[in-house]
Amino acid sequence: SFVVLLAVTFASLLYKIFVDIRNETFALRTFLSVVLFVAAMNLLNPDAYIASKNIERYQSTGKIDAEHMISLSDDAVPELSRASTIVESEAREAIMTDLVKRN
Repeated sequence: SFVVLLAVTFASLLYKIFVDIRNETFALRTFLSVVLFVAAMNLLNPDAYIASKNIERYQSTGKIDAEHMISLSDDAVPELSRASTIVESEAREAIMTDLVKRN
């Protein structure tokens, strides 16, 4: 997603170079792009999405990457809690230990 932000910024820069020579518009476009990027990342919550996809994969294949899940930020805690009730074996122990450490 950050690559998309860079592409938008570079496209805005190219537009400024070739079409619009005013400096103020490029700064405004760049600022708006960054604000929209931060808002989108806040709304999309990528860590929770990754954790939920990992749980879905566990439900279909029986395999889970617990090490990756416990490396996610606190945004993934609701999904980690859900995983602790679904997952069995040592992966569950790792997830439970991580949840206890976070409190």
